[in-house]
Amino acid sequence: LVRKAIKEAKEYNDIRLRIHHSQYEAILSQKDELMAIFPKETDFHIYPDEELDETSCIIESTSGRIDASINSQLQEIKQKLLEILEGE
Repeated sequence: LVRKAIKEAKEYNDIRLRIHHSQYEAILSQKDELMAIFPKETDFHIYPDEELDETSCIIESTSGRIDASINSQLQEIKQKLLEILEGE
């Protein structure tokens, strides 16, 4: 989930990844692998955030914010399915 969301933000040069504190160690252990997605000059930082849901992942940059949490992705899927059903 995090890797997919980061690929969407790979054009930014200053990335801040905010995740629930319970996921921090697991994501931090993969930091080198995640950094390989970006160009070398990209600043990439991971921050634990106790206010986020356990399945949340927020990517922030000077260009904006990407909510890559499971809940937001499920909501988007639900919206697309409703649009398809309304079109039938």
